[in-house]
Amino acid sequence: MKNIKNQLHRAFEFVNNGYLKQAEILYLECLDEIDDQQSHFYKQAIHGLGLVKSELNQFKEAYQLYTEVLHITRNDKDVQGEAVAYHQLGMVERSSENFKKALYFFAKEYEIYDTMFPKFHLGFAANLYERGKTYLLQNKLKEAKNMMEVSLNHGDQTEDVIVVGYARRDLGYIFQQLGEKQKAMTHYTYALDAFQKADDSQTINDIEKKIANL
Repeated sequence: MKNIKNQLHRAFEFVNNGYLKQAEILYLECLDEIDDQQSHFYKQAIHGLGLVKSELNQFKEAYQLYTEVLHITRNDKDVQGEAVAYHQLGMVERSSENFKKALYFFAKEYEIYDTMFPKFHLGFAANLYERGKTYLLQNKLKEAKNMMEVSLNHGDQTEDVIVVGYARRDLGYIFQQLGEKQKAMTHYTYALDAFQKADDSQTINDIEKKIANL
């Protein structure tokens, strides 16, 4: 099992560095070697392969993999793992532009946090942000704004500058679309500060362009 653990770690590193095909090969090799489909390693490999398939825009395969993760977590009574599976299914469906189904899965994730982990502010912040993003992709600005603002409220109760930065950035964009330039500038400025703390140069450049175009 030590070899499997090392392979899974290498696959995860490949994903982080953008080497998706190499990660895919390793995850598939792990799945071939794992006999116990109830093991933690099997679930980890399925989840990782689902992420790779999503990044490769192979959404049907990703959906099937995350559905399997969902079934495993339910059988294990792993409610937090179940919430993560719902989140990933929501992400896949949104990428497939199945927005209604994406929102359904995000709502199922939210229900778990609301019932079982009412103080899990980071989970709420990420969930509400993705729901807001789903509305934004449909150009439903009012719904997107409401979700993003609640996401920001939760994000402010964490120490995670990234989740705050994304909510601020997208609220800036929403207010820009609504013609409220001062509010847009305020959110963009806070977002810029958050991503400077995170040392995310690509997103910093993106926000600076948005500010220049206000």
